[in-house]
Parts: sequence; C-alpha cells; structure tokens
Amino acid sequence: MPKAVKGKPKRACPLEKQLAFDSKPWYDQAGKQSANRDVDSDGDDITEDVVPEKLSRRTLALARQQQAEEQARQTKPVARQVPTARAAAAQAIASSDESDEESEAEDDMDTDEYEGQDLVRINDGYVEEVEICEDDEEALANFMVGGPERRNLADIIMDKIFEKEARERGGMDDDEAGGPDQSRFDPKIVEVYTGVGKILQRYTSGKLPKAFKVIPSLSYWEDILWLTTPDKWSPHAMRAATRLFASNLNPKMAQRFFNIFLLEHVRQDIRENKRLNFHLYMA
Repeated sequence: MPKAVKGKPKRACPLEKQLAFDSKPWYDQAGKQSANRDVDSDGDDITEDVVPEKLSRRTLALARQQQAEEQARQTKPVARQVPTARAAAAQAIASSDESDEESEAEDDMDTDEYEGQDLVRINDGYVEEVEICEDDEEALANFMVGGPERRNLADIIMDKIFEKEARERGGMDDDEAGGPDQSRFDPKIVEVYTGVGKILQRYTSGKLPKAFKVIPSLSYWEDILWLTTPDKWSPHAMRAATRLFASNLNPKMAQRFFNIFLLEHVRQDIRENKRLNFHLYMA
C-alpha cells in the first residue's frame, strides 16, 4: 500500500514576532490573520499593519483629553484641602483649649438640664412660687434648728477668733479652747488667704485660686479655712469648695467640712432669703 503523501509542513512564526503581535491593540489584531496568511503562503516574515492615520489621530486626541481630565482631577483636591486643613487645625486648637479649660476649671453642672425645669429660677439662682406641704414645712423647721441657740456661720467664726486670741494670751487651756494649741500663722499666710477669701466672695465660675486648692492637703486645713471668711463666700464658691474638699479629704474630715461650713452656710442662706440657692442645693 503506497504511503500517504505528506504536505509541506507549515513554518512556525518566530517567538519574538508572536509576542510583538500579541501586544498590539485590539484594532490591530486584524493584521494577525493576514500575517498568518503571509507565513502560510510564502513563509516570509510577518508584515506589521500600519494604523490608519484617521484612527491614530482620534486615539491621540482621546489620550490627551483623558490626561487633561486626570490632571484636573488631581489638582482640584489639593486646592480644596488647603482651607480644609487650616479649618481643621483651627478646630483642633479650639478643642484643645476647651479641653484644657474644662480640666483646669471646675466642672459646673448646666442648670438648664436639671430635672426641676418647672421651677422658675430668678435672682441669681433662686426659685419662686414653690409650694410645700405641711410635712415639708415641719422638716424644714427641724432642719433649721441647729442647737439650743441659733448661731450662724459668722458667730462660729468669731468664736474661733476669740478662742485663738485667748490661747495666745494664755487665758484658756486647750480643753476650753476646743482644740490643740497652734502657733501663730505667718503674716504672709494671713494676707494670702484673706485675699483668697475676697476672691471667693465674688466667685461665679472658672478656676479656683491655687492657694485655695492646696488647703485640703494641709493638716491644719480647718484653721486656714477660717482665714478666708467662709460665711461671705458666694454660693458658687461654696459649691466648688464642697466638690474640692469632698474629693480630697477622708470621709471623717469631709463630714466635718459639711457640718461646720456647708451646713451653716445653707442655714444662713435660708434665713436671709427664705429660700435656698440652687448652687447651695447642688453642693
């Protein structure tokens, strides 16, 4: 049986030609068939089709347009970020100042958020037209009775001053004076805390004097506190002082501050104004 006649084997396209042709754009892929036909027919090298002039112009114009749009898109955010960055920096500085002020100043409660919004506050923290029942009146009367005789905070301060003067003169012993004998304060200390007392008389909000903040850490804090004349403090100052001493004294000493200073100040305010100041109530 005669052998089948084999045709002439097709010549393979060189690898570098195939890679170059595969990387061509889609509109040039049609040349692949013609190139293959050239290889099959005469075995010559693949002929690269030339991009039509009209198509190349359109492609270049489209590329320039896309490049211009990309540049415009990149430049616009930069221009917008300049004022935004300045505003963010200003806002950060403002928030930092507010946080510093809040941390150093006393944290006053917003009275507008208090539950008793139905009470109308007038005259610097006082309320009016508050109706109380007979039981409340009786409880208030018992609260106002501080002992066998009615004494306000000024009377207690004067008694302390008289006791101190008597101890200095040697006219009474420690048991009669009600406490251990202490040396006389330096005139500078008296001057400083007398000035602190004047500041607390008109205090409404903000920072407390640094000399006042160190009083709870002193062993003789009560004697120093008398130098500031607590009976003349503003209600705001008493509230801030109560917060300070309650958070820095032990429970026993804090209770002593409440009984001697805060309680008497509350009673004195009720006697003078026939009602209690809101800040003293919060204290």
